[in-house]
Formats: sequence, structure tokens, C-alpha cells
Amino acid sequence: MSKAVTTIADRDVYDPGMAGRGGTGPSGNRAGEAGKPGRGGFIAALALLTVLAGGTGLGLASIVHERALRVDQTKAAPAPEPLRYMPGTSLFRLEPIITNLRHPQETFIRADIALVLDEPDEGARTRLAAEVSGDIMAYLRTLDLARLEGASGLQFLREDLSERAAIRSEGRVRELILETLVVQ
Repeated sequence: MSKAVTTIADRDVYDPGMAGRGGTGPSGNRAGEAGKPGRGGFIAALALLTVLAGGTGLGLASIVHERALRVDQTKAAPAPEPLRYMPGTSLFRLEPIITNLRHPQETFIRADIALVLDEPDEGARTRLAAEVSGDIMAYLRTLDLARLEGASGLQFLREDLSERAAIRSEGRVRELILETLVVQ
């Protein structure tokens, strides 16, 4: 039997220590050239990505711009709201009403109320406000604390006071505004 002897040429040996000093890799390429693409390829890829991103941005901007124009065209100028009150209407603030409740009697209530009136005469407004204020105080004295609890209790109180004020004033009170209500 014969022994085959193979000789390894220097060019087939890869020496990592020689990679930075001009040595060759296993394929015969110079070290440093094997895994590094050329600078031209990198710049071309970067330029291609930049153009692609710019084109995508312009496309999206045009779509958004078209939709914004469509929304502006479909929106017509809103019609002005009709006046809620007639031109001769005025706001009249009552003096704070402080009284105790029917049950529990040691509980006090303070109400700051404003009236929207259709009364041009100042003297008539003052008399009307005094009548309404007295009527509200008499009504508050008949209430129990349980009737005022929660949002529904406050809404019922507001509706009852508005109805009483409209009846007492023979329709000259348009609205009763309950500004503050403190129960202590």
C-alpha cells in the first residue's frame, strides 16, 4: 500500500493573524475583501431606499390632501342658531334663599337662583322676583332631604321650581336657572 502524501500550499492556509496584514483567506482572496461589499453597492442601495421612501411619502400626502379637500367641500357653513330668547328678555338674579328642610329639620339649604324674564319694567321685575322668591322658599320648606339626593333629585327640583315660577309669574318667567345649591 502506498501512502498518498498531500502537500498543502501556503495559499490554502488561512491565518487569521495575517488577515489585516495582506494575508490571504482560504479562497485565495486577500483578507478584508471577502465579506465587504464595495462602497458603490452600499451607496446605490441607500439611494434606492431614499427614493422609495420619498415616493411613498408623496403618495400618502396626496391621499390625505384629497380627503381633506373632500371634507372641506362637504361641510357647508352651519346655519346660525335661532335665538333662544326674544330681544326684550333679561336675566334677574334673586337674593340667595336660605331655609331649613322639612325632614331633617336641622338641615339647611341655600339656593342661588336666576330668572330669565320677559318683563321690561324694572319695578315689575323686582316685585315679580320677590313673589317667586317667596314661593320658592315655601316650596323648599316642604322638601325632604331624600328627595334631593342624586342627579335625578336635582333635575326634579329644577323642573318643579321652573314650573312654580312660570305659574306664579303667569308665563313671564321663561326659565329658572339654579346656579348653586348647598345642603348643609
